[in-house]
Amino acid sequence: RENFVIPVAEDRGQFVFATPAVDAVTRSRLAFVLDREVDFVRADADDVLVLINATYGQTETETMTATYASPIVALQNDLDETVGLSLYGIFLNAFENQKDEIIFSRRELGTGVVFLGNVIESEEALHPQLVFDTLLRHLLSLEPVEFEELSHGEHLVTLDVPMLGGYTLRWVLRATEWPPTHTYSIQFGSESIRG
Repeated sequence: RENFVIPVAEDRGQFVFATPAVDAVTRSRLAFVLDREVDFVRADADDVLVLINATYGQTETETMTATYASPIVALQNDLDETVGLSLYGIFLNAFENQKDEIIFSRRELGTGVVFLGNVIESEEALHPQLVFDTLLRHLLSLEPVEFEELSHGEHLVTLDVPMLGGYTLRWVLRATEWPPTHTYSIQFGSESIRG
């Protein structure tokens, strides 16, 4: 569940997993833990979740921490594959490593992504330019649960964000300008709701 993969075959000592998307971190982690070569086949996120629950049992409750929810945002089907893989990797990283907030910023060569955790630490990465606009456009298309403009000019927008796998996560979109053009952040709520 943590890596959102399920084993489907063993071929000459190599384990094959089904997953909606593959990133280098998951590949190297599984190869290290299993001490085997690993390979992946692409599968629909909902199908993977069904297989996990059917094989290992349904462990989710009506509410659960975001760490164990599917990290895949339910974006439109015609999403650019590179952007989709980047977003999957970003949210997987955040959830697996207990990050509370992600800051997205528009850069000349791409989208800057900074992960913030409970302690004073951050990790920064550069992703394709389309990540900034694609995610923001999706978030702005959702009906806000609450919109608040603070006295110092910061805007806080509470959103219920649909995820693949039937979950909705409560996030707070933060920006100093509205709508955001250069920087915005997403702060994760503590619970998700089964859809």
